[in-house]
Amino acid sequence: MQTIVGIDISKKYFDADINGKVCRYDNDHKSFKKIIKHLPANSHCIMESTSTYGNKLAYALHEAGHIVYIVNPLQVSSYAKMRLSKVKTDKSDAKLITEFAKVNLQDLRPYDFPDKSILSAKQIETVLSQLKTQRTALSNQLEALKQNNFVSEASEKVLTETMQYFDVQIAKLEKHEKDQIDKQHKEMREKITSISGIGNSTACMMISMTNGFSNFSSAKQLSSYFGCCPRVRQSGSSIRNRGTISKIGMSQARTRLYMCAMSAKKYNRTCKELFDRLRAKGKPFKSALLAVVNKLIRQIYAVISKNEVFDNNYVKKFAY
Repeated sequence: MQTIVGIDISKKYFDADINGKVCRYDNDHKSFKKIIKHLPANSHCIMESTSTYGNKLAYALHEAGHIVYIVNPLQVSSYAKMRLSKVKTDKSDAKLITEFAKVNLQDLRPYDFPDKSILSAKQIETVLSQLKTQRTALSNQLEALKQNNFVSEASEKVLTETMQYFDVQIAKLEKHEKDQIDKQHKEMREKITSISGIGNSTACMMISMTNGFSNFSSAKQLSSYFGCCPRVRQSGSSIRNRGTISKIGMSQARTRLYMCAMSAKKYNRTCKELFDRLRAKGKPFKSALLAVVNKLIRQIYAVISKNEVFDNNYVKKFAY
């Protein structure tokens, strides 16, 4: 009989529900060895995605031969609401995750552990995102400074030099990220960048965030993952949120895709025709641009699933 273990992770410790008994362990390597000794062979260990707090435990369980699942916290939260749960503690959460897994185990997919190059690229993406945010803040501050009648030369110089320093560091990290991706996924990156409107930076980001697109079987899944799929709420004759997107997904990737769509609507033949057609019908700019984003996602999935380079002049080949 398979053993299902629900694990609730926090920064300093984690609670594990093992055969109905919840035990608390420190979130360190010493405790990893303890829980592994307590687990029956080939246990199914389920935990929520909690940024980096559960990574080391997940790898330790995986290396010990156990099957690890990392699920979206929203799934467990929705299950708790369905059960009308009134108690929320770390121990009750561990039991809740176990119950959720028992009901949904056949629909869950074991976590696909990425290789070191993907992990390195993901960490670089996180740092790049922070650097670009800070660089934008400095740029805005410099622009505001220049609106004054008197501009402090010292302040302007420091802001300008700091922005230049950020530019150099960002360029270095983007090159290093590309080198890491190319260790295992160079051909995939080249196919994605063959799509008009998508550059190396976006291609590397998407490969790292999706673990080389290993867990996707359709373009719709990919669109949903990035939070770009349409969201419609209907009850009787009332229809709300028509034409909006769910935004339940990776905002960083979604923002990057919007920027790519701005270029694709000019230079990507299929995307340009789609954008122009929707605008001619009176669709708002943002709605038409969202359609281009989803077209890009379908094109990305197409070149990967078909293992072909994108042909900007052969429309039907990539029209889904």
